[in-house]
Amino acid sequence: TGMEYRLLFRDQSQTSIIGTVIYVLPGSPAAQAGIRRGDIFTRVNGQTLTNANFSQLLNSNADSYNFTFARVVNNTLTENAPARTVQA
Repeated sequence: TGMEYRLLFRDQSQTSIIGTVIYVLPGSPAAQAGIRRGDIFTRVNGQTLTNANFSQLLNSNADSYNFTFARVVNNTLTENAPARTVQA
């Protein structure tokens, strides 16, 4: 996809996970989709990332991935549309 990310637990229960984009390769599918360093994603292909499913969702050998992004607003993580699709 042309992006590197770091996964972090979203809450104290350590069940929900978010991804933070740490690098986007210039000219890559991720860059063409408008993804930038510092972006936060919470869902992949419509499914919320959890401790139980993150590996399957992010390492599925799919032809494309649909990422739902979020921003921190007033110390609260809020999903914002539109989701962005990235070709693998």
